[in-house]
Amino acid sequence: MTAFITRMPAGFVGQISRDPGAAVIETEQLDATSIPAAFGLFVKTVSGKLQQADTVASITGLLVRGYPSQSTTNTAGAAAPVASSMCNRARKAYATVLCAYGTPAKDGIVYMRVTASGGTRTGGAVGDLEATADGAYNAAVTGARWTGGVDSAGVAEIAYNM
Repeated sequence: MTAFITRMPAGFVGQISRDPGAAVIETEQLDATSIPAAFGLFVKTVSGKLQQADTVASITGLLVRGYPSQSTTNTAGAAAPVASSMCNRARKAYATVLCAYGTPAKDGIVYMRVTASGGTRTGGAVGDLEATADGAYNAAVTGARWTGGVDSAGVAEIAYNM
């Protein structure tokens, strides 16, 4: 049996974390030409298929895991969607995501990286979720708020309501 001395892990990235019955989730097809890097990232719709969002204005939902899920793994070890597969897009949900930069606080603004590098953070990827404003390099996501801090793996929960 595992003993948690300080804090239990927040969950798996891209997982619905509270009240799945109240979440608004739609099944959509991924675009094979632009696959999101991982679950728990915001997506946009292009020609009826989901792609990873690159601007906050283009966001149409949050890519979340289905259950049961069978997927490949990316280089970071997080589950990643498979090309041209059907995936779940949350329009309204509590979900666990990876906070790539900053320290989330309860009711804090969720930012999405819109420029790959520059600002106070170097090496960020477009689409990363962040808890700290970084000028023109990231932008606030309308309808998304952090619900608390991160665990030791950088995973935190957001409340998202499109």
